[in-house]
Amino acid sequence: MRVLTRKRVGWTLSVIAAACLVFVFRYYTVIQAEEEAVLNQAAERARQAGHVTTVTKLQPYTGDEPYTVVFGKNAEDQEVIVWVSEGEMIAKPASEGVTSQMAQTATKAKGADVEVLRVSAGRTGGVLVWEVFYKRPEAGGERYYYDFYHFEDGSPIDTYKLSVR
Repeated sequence: MRVLTRKRVGWTLSVIAAACLVFVFRYYTVIQAEEEAVLNQAAERARQAGHVTTVTKLQPYTGDEPYTVVFGKNAEDQEVIVWVSEGEMIAKPASEGVTSQMAQTATKAKGADVEVLRVSAGRTGGVLVWEVFYKRPEAGGERYYYDFYHFEDGSPIDTYKLSVR
C-alpha cells in the first residue's frame, strides 16, 4: 500500500510540473507574440508612410518613450532608419548620421577592457541617439554603462553608470 501511495505522489508531482511548464511556455509565447505584433505594426506604418519599401531589421527601444526603430531601404534603394512611436514617426537616411559601428568604436576607445553588449538606435530627450550598453571590470566586480551619442554627428551626450555587480 505504501509503494502505491509513493507512486501516486510521484505521478501527481510529475503532472503538476508538466502543467507548470506548459503554462510558462504558453505565457512566454503570448508575450513574444504581443512584442512581435508591435514591431510588425511599426514596420507596416513606416511602409504605408512611404519611408521604407524593404525592412531589414526591427529594434525596440525604451527611453523617455517607447519606439520601434525600423531599418530598411526606400524606393531609391537608400538605407533608411525610421523611429516609430505611438504619436510620431521620424525618418532619416542612414547616410545623414553616424553608423552603430562608429558609436561602438567611440565607446571601445575608452579602454581595452570595455565589452560592448548592445548598440541600439533610439530617441532620448527629443534627440536621435545611438545607445551603447557595455561593461567594464572594476574592483569588486563589473560595472555596466550606457553611453549616448548624437545620431547626426556621433558626438557624446551622456554616460549613465550602473552600480557595481
